[in-house]
Formats: sequence, C-alpha cells, structure tokens
Amino acid sequence: MIKMIAITLVATIALGANYTLVNSNTAKKVTKYTCEFDAGNPYPDGTTGVAETGVKITGNGSTFVSVEYYSDDYQDYLGQYQEGNGDFVPSTKEEACNFALDHFNDRQ
Repeated sequence: MIKMIAITLVATIALGANYTLVNSNTAKKVTKYTCEFDAGNPYPDGTTGVAETGVKITGNGSTFVSVEYYSDDYQDYLGQYQEGNGDFVPSTKEEACNFALDHFNDRQ
C-alpha cells in the first residue's frame, strides 16, 4: 500500500513538472514600442502624435501586431490597427515605427 502511494506521488510530481515545462514553452512574449511622430516626422496625414505598437509572439510561432494611435500627449485616441500572422513582424523600434506609419491609413 505504501509503495502504491509513493509511486502515485512520484507520478503526480513528474506530471506536474512536465506540465510546467509545456506551459512555459507556450508563454507569450510581448514587446512594446512607443513611437513619437512630431512636426519633422508626422503621421501620413500631416498630424502629430504617438503610436503604441505591441508585438506578441507565442510559443508556437504565431504572431500578433497591434498599433494604437493617439494625438500629441495622448489627448485623443485616433484608432488602432491589428494584424495576426502577417508577412512582416517588427523586431526593432525603427521597424515598429515604420510599421505604424505604413498602416496609419488602415486604422479603425
């Protein structure tokens, strides 16, 4: 009887450790970039503001990019653009800012 309890306990611990490893491998990685568009580098329509870009990469390689657009000092919300598993995923601040500019007119 004690042997059976010990085996059950060891199996439970082993399954728990395996479950933890699986969950840690599928955790999402989120990277955020803040891009300021001033008079020298405005939005495509000539206005100025801030774009917040978030890039999520899951453990299975799925991607999601979201950009939220604001006027100067976050006074007004100007909309957002979202893209899942797109052809291009920004990996630097410069790429994220260019992505935000490229999709400014696609925002909702």
